Amino acid sequence: MIEARWLFDVGRSASKWSSPQSIVHSLVEFRDTSVIAQLGLPDMRVPIAVALAHPDRLPLDVPRLDLAAVGRLDFETPDIKRFPCLELAYRALRGDEAAPRC
Repeated sequence: MIEARWLFDVGRSASKWSSPQSIVHSLVEFRDTSVIAQLGLPDMRVPIAVALAHPDRLPLDVPRLDLAAVGRLDFETPDIKRFPCLELAYRALRGDEAAPRC
């Protein structure tokens, strides 16, 4: 949530979901209600490589996403008890501008 706030100026009103499969990394809804998703395996090598090589993309030796093998994507409201740091992020965002940067 903190990243979305400062990188994309997304307010607290943004929808917050979690996906148990860890395949959906982001969703963006446009004015026409169409949605574009960033999908990938739960492997941090890819986002790290994207950040390091931006704006280029590096060839990586990681498995390809097989959506047929994944089978389905589920979404649920994040469970604050299961993810307690999420509540800390919400609290930081409710504070002044310096709170989430400390």
